[in-house]
Amino acid sequence: MDNMETIIEKLMSVDGSERLSLQVVSLIGVGGIGKTTLAQLTYNDVRVQEYFELKFWICVSHSIDTAEIAKGILKGACPRGGQLDSMLESLKEMISERKFILVLDNVWEVNLSQWDTLKNILRFGCHGSKILLTTRNKRVARMLDCLQEDIQDIGVLPDEDCWQILSSIAFFGRREPERAKLWDTGKCIASTCDGLPLAARVLGILLRFKSSLEEWKNVMTNEIWELHDAEVDLYPHLF
Repeated sequence: MDNMETIIEKLMSVDGSERLSLQVVSLIGVGGIGKTTLAQLTYNDVRVQEYFELKFWICVSHSIDTAEIAKGILKGACPRGGQLDSMLESLKEMISERKFILVLDNVWEVNLSQWDTLKNILRFGCHGSKILLTTRNKRVARMLDCLQEDIQDIGVLPDEDCWQILSSIAFFGRREPERAKLWDTGKCIASTCDGLPLAARVLGILLRFKSSLEEWKNVMTNEIWELHDAEVDLYPHLF
């Protein structure tokens, strides 16, 4: 949980020099590494919930869209007609002089014009308001004005940790002799996860329903589990 504590510390810090009117903290990592899960744990932490008066979570899943983000934040308070100017005015009134956290989850691209429009409204929030960003691309974080010191790289897991995740699922309910028969092949399969916890979980679920050594070996040699090429096929909504 070291990553989580570091992120919480950044989110709850207030820069007395006011070098930033709106601070962006970014979680960077490849698909399946657990960025969204870490962001959720951080967002739901009681310290974060109590520290920020307003809390917003927006799943972006592609590029920054000012209108969609404003609509997502306003929800039931969104003005009739959904005109951008009206939504932005309502958003400004909602956050004015109030400390908020806004999670922008899974941002792939940045339209600078859209971002500038959104940022100029979000700056009406109270000093200490934060944006928590998850993305695969460090360039995206930089384009959203995130300083290097506020970028948190989420590293991959060692093979042994992937094996622990995979085996805890795949071996559930199996007796010891069956586990022993599948153990070595399972560890080889875990090494194909490229350190991604989501890949380990998905493989564990797949293997849980395969009982023979031959079936496990088929999974090990199947190219679909070369995850650099197939990671988006593994529940793409989770990346």
